[in-house]
Amino acid sequence: MLKKTTFSLLIVLLSMLIVVTIDAFLLKNSHVDSNVALISIPSPEKQILAIDEKHPLISILNLSNSKPQQAQQVLDDWSKALARKPELIELIYQLWIQRNVAKSHEQWESVAQYDHALFELATQQQITWLESKLYTERAFKALRQDAYHEGLVNIKKAIALAEKDQAGFILLEAYNTAGILHNALNQLKQSQLYFSKGLELGSKYPNNEYNGRFNNNLGLLFVHLEQWDRATEYLLKAEQFYRTPGQLMENRLTVIYFNLSYVHIELNNVDKATEYYEKAMEYINDDTSRYLHIVSFKAKGRVDLLAGNAVDAEQSALQCLGDSDIGQYPKQMGICLYLRSLALFDQGKENDAVKVLSESIGVFKQISHHRWLIRSNLLLAEIFEASGEYKQALTVYKKYHGEERKQIINEFHALETAFEVRSIAKERDLLGVQNQLKDLEGQLTGDRFKILTLWLAVVFIVTLWFVSRSVIDRRQNRRLHDLSYLDPLTGGGNRRLYYRELRKPEVLDKEQQYRLVMVDIDWFKRINDSYGHEVGDEVLADVALKLKAQIESDELFIRWGGEEFLLLVKDRPDFRMYSQSLVSAINRSPLNLSQQSLAVTVSIGASGPCNLDQLNKDSTAFSLADKCLYKAKEQGRNQYVVAEDLLY
Repeated sequence: MLKKTTFSLLIVLLSMLIVVTIDAFLLKNSHVDSNVALISIPSPEKQILAIDEKHPLISILNLSNSKPQQAQQVLDDWSKALARKPELIELIYQLWIQRNVAKSHEQWESVAQYDHALFELATQQQITWLESKLYTERAFKALRQDAYHEGLVNIKKAIALAEKDQAGFILLEAYNTAGILHNALNQLKQSQLYFSKGLELGSKYPNNEYNGRFNNNLGLLFVHLEQWDRATEYLLKAEQFYRTPGQLMENRLTVIYFNLSYVHIELNNVDKATEYYEKAMEYINDDTSRYLHIVSFKAKGRVDLLAGNAVDAEQSALQCLGDSDIGQYPKQMGICLYLRSLALFDQGKENDAVKVLSESIGVFKQISHHRWLIRSNLLLAEIFEASGEYKQALTVYKKYHGEERKQIINEFHALETAFEVRSIAKERDLLGVQNQLKDLEGQLTGDRFKILTLWLAVVFIVTLWFVSRSVIDRRQNRRLHDLSYLDPLTGGGNRRLYYRELRKPEVLDKEQQYRLVMVDIDWFKRINDSYGHEVGDEVLADVALKLKAQIESDELFIRWGGEEFLLLVKDRPDFRMYSQSLVSAINRSPLNLSQQSLAVTVSIGASGPCNLDQLNKDSTAFSLADKCLYKAKEQGRNQYVVAEDLLY
């Protein structure tokens, strides 16, 4: 009902908004000269091609990204052969090529000098696109250093300048950088806004390589939202883009494959995760940047952990932390510390894991990375719980949930901001026209207020919808979990729960010795045939209730199929007495059903003691329990047989 009402209100508001928009921007502007349009400046490439249709500086600039020393030599030769004073755009190209060369040699003082020279040129000559480009470079540098707030300050300046001049060739890079910065700060709606704006703008530049970047970054965005299908969809689009002729960029493909490997790690698909990791490593060599080497160590550690190789995973994390350039990338350092802590935890070294994880949390606090702080707090709580420090675990869990609530609030705030950004962008575009049409300013002010009011109403309705959907989704997730892992008739687990607990125990204890107990209701087919399946179902439910009363919280009760149950119970010194108690729990008194009482008995077979790894690796315990059950039936039913009895 709430969904239908919300949808109806939203349609009404959108209809009103369309009417007002048409009234404000179409009907009242119908008298405006149709030739009036926003003037966009030509790209630097078009400007330099206006001087020479085959200008060598274009190829030299491209060369400076891959072979900087060769580019410097070609640039020197061109400068010596030039018989005239270089044009302004040529001077900009020269400085930028020299900047790229200095950057490739990590001559940071020289890079700063070239940036200063370019900024002076931009301000003196009022070249706003160049100023925007330089602010974008500053923002990207801050991003690499995990100085996200500083990066946002610079990228906002860059976007404002580029949008003012409609410099699409700069906006592509600026939107991409803005999206990454907001993503790093966990402002996912704003991040999605910029990536979507980038893709929309990229349709006008189909061969621009930022189209591949936007798809990759949208894929990462859906990774953070744990929407794995959408994440894979966008990452594969990015891969397809960079594999088209003329677009092959090995470093971009490397990043995409590492991202795809991470997606399949989260999906617990070790084969696919390894496949994409190995694809990425095909492009890693001595010429690859240290940043990608660091990412490769991190990716290998994750694959090792998924494969159950905690020792190898720790070594990969240590390689990451020991890299000479790791200090330049605090976020990666924090993740590698987190990875090492996880590997130590899997090895049972809880104290060491806590120490390393504390370092990781310190790094994420320093760079204000809320998403990783939440994840680190959750792991810390799990380690405390595994160590029996329940009070500390509870404290950290509370902190984690507090951070999680804060993140949700930020998401709703980001949703409002996303609408406001779109509204402000529309107003800014309108102001560009109003510079030539001052006489319309008074009329359109009232209309803009109407539009803003309606947009705020839409934001309010959508926010309410998100809140209601969040509540509904949580309920549905709980129901889906029950459907996936619980038997609806008996309330016990199903086979899927059993195998999940063997692989990744949540109820069971890895260090505990267990016995696998098979329980079968005697003559159950006769009950069904004599009294009907409804009575049979009542018998199953009642027997299950009595058996569940005999097991502890860290043991497992499974309906294996039909009238057969599987219990995974801890080994006990008096296990024969315990087995007899299971038999007695059923046969001590008739079952009181809805229409009659029935005397019901069970036969039980139990394996010898074994740990979860043994149960996961082979079916010996299962076969042994089955043999014992068969012998119990053969000996007359209503009794138990344990593995030790088969030795006599």
